[in-house]
Amino acid sequence: MIKIKKNKFNILVLGDSQVGKTSMIEVFRENTFNPYESPTIGLETFMDTINIEGNDYKFKIFDTSGREKFKNILIPKLRLADGFVLVFSVDNKDTLKKIDFWIHTIDETVKLKKLKILVGNKVDIGKRNITNQEAVNFAKERKLKYFETSAKTGFTIKETFNQIINELYESNKQYELINTM
Repeated sequence: MIKIKKNKFNILVLGDSQVGKTSMIEVFRENTFNPYESPTIGLETFMDTINIEGNDYKFKIFDTSGREKFKNILIPKLRLADGFVLVFSVDNKDTLKKIDFWIHTIDETVKLKKLKILVGNKVDIGKRNITNQEAVNFAKERKLKYFETSAKTGFTIKETFNQIINELYESNKQYELINTM
């Protein structure tokens, strides 16, 4: 049997404008937080190589604009994605409601089951408009894993991205095992 080994993975970070997608990626990649981060225009990509069990894997992270006018350029990228990080801000209920749009768009565009995780960002903000329990229930109803983060303080940013990276790696490893039997 032919052994299929995938060593490149694409992760799209999706969500409304101003939920902190770019800041989360910067904290994950470079341990830096810029409170004056400019909004993403269209799409930006970042490539990281991560060594897992002695093998190098490339992870391309797509930072997407949450602005309505750029959504059409994202559709082709959805098909290339192996996993999705769906981000909302815990201080803005509308950003959580828009997550359903992204889930629907992914499911309609990709037609295959893809890894998706839900992230409530900005937990450092004193005034939350979405409780942890509301977010957990939202995630459970949609069969998503849920993480709370703060790009400003770095709270669970690395753990969140490492979770999706490890799950993509593990699912690929299981796929390799099935194809070698």
